[in-house]
Amino acid sequence: DQGTTFTKTFLFDRHLDVVAGNTARHTQIYPRAGWVEHDGREILDTTIASILTTMKHAGVKSSEIAAVGISNQGETVKAWDASTGKPLYNAIVWQDRRTETVCDALNSDSTFARQVRDKTGLRIDPYFSATKIQWLVKHVPSVARAARQKTLMIGTIDSWLVWNLSGRKSFVTDSSTASRTMLFNIKTLRWDSRLLSRFDVKQSWLPDVRPSKGVCGVLSPSLFGEEIPITALLCDQQAALMGHGCLNAGQAKCSYGTGAFFLLNVGDTFTRSGNGLLTSIAWSTDKGVQYMYDGGVYSAGSAVDWLRDGLGIVRDASETDTLAASVDSTDGLVFVPALTGLASPYWDSAVRGCFLGLNNRTTRAHIARSVLEGISFRVRDIFEAMNSS
Repeated sequence: DQGTTFTKTFLFDRHLDVVAGNTARHTQIYPRAGWVEHDGREILDTTIASILTTMKHAGVKSSEIAAVGISNQGETVKAWDASTGKPLYNAIVWQDRRTETVCDALNSDSTFARQVRDKTGLRIDPYFSATKIQWLVKHVPSVARAARQKTLMIGTIDSWLVWNLSGRKSFVTDSSTASRTMLFNIKTLRWDSRLLSRFDVKQSWLPDVRPSKGVCGVLSPSLFGEEIPITALLCDQQAALMGHGCLNAGQAKCSYGTGAFFLLNVGDTFTRSGNGLLTSIAWSTDKGVQYMYDGGVYSAGSAVDWLRDGLGIVRDASETDTLAASVDSTDGLVFVPALTGLASPYWDSAVRGCFLGLNNRTTRAHIARSVLEGISFRVRDIFEAMNSS
């Protein structure tokens, strides 16, 4: 599981019990306010090391591993050169807001905004991949040069990992991740030519889209000693929906990580969501597609990390619980966790986080509690929107 903050590897036996695991943190890069990036090479190196460490702890050989599944952080975009394998820019993370003005201009065209919703189930927002790709080609000379030389490869983190882990043989993604790019038609299950044209993206730059379940490549023996088939690719939140056993329409889960994401399985028929929610592909197999409603809170765990790294009121994120519980209430303090904008159901990327109700009795305990309550209230916003859809 290559996530926003950590790369996590787990080895399961035939009974699906965990035999061994490894978790490694990678660097969060903030070049400017609202910009969030990752070092793609660091993510690749961390992933390889995490797999090898897990195998070592379990005492197993690569020949004993039946299959590998990869979940990824979704909308994050990576560009590299096909001829050299060299990264052309840092990965632009799903939280990144650098394309706000572009999205505002696109949203002013109501006809186009409606077409995007009808085809992709998404709203035009910097969260998704399309305007990130557009920005890379327009603003990064090495990316533009690779595009002219026809050596440009752009994909989500799963594409970057599989291409490298397979010995540069498989350039693929799955439909659940492709459905988060704002370029993929979730009805036809293809890259949409009109959307590609509007966002100035060429299909030749993008990976092939495969079912979420099925062999899409192998881990290279040069890295792991034996070929190990890669038999599943999934966007991380959809993987969590499946992992929680929400296999049937009407079943839902909320996962808390860097953000908090509330997903509802809506079955095998595309249904356009209302009340500020999104429709995406949950997963696909050779038997068909499962759809979902999606509501996201951009800042959840990242808001807790901010208490540690930004305000310095805790030394470890786990202390937040004890600190918040040390007071009976927030004493009127309210926190809006919009550190990178507000997603569902408001979709206002210009909003930023704020505290309301600060007074001369406010302590760090009140601040910690208000942050946790603020995250909870945002999740409730989504629950109420989903419950009335």
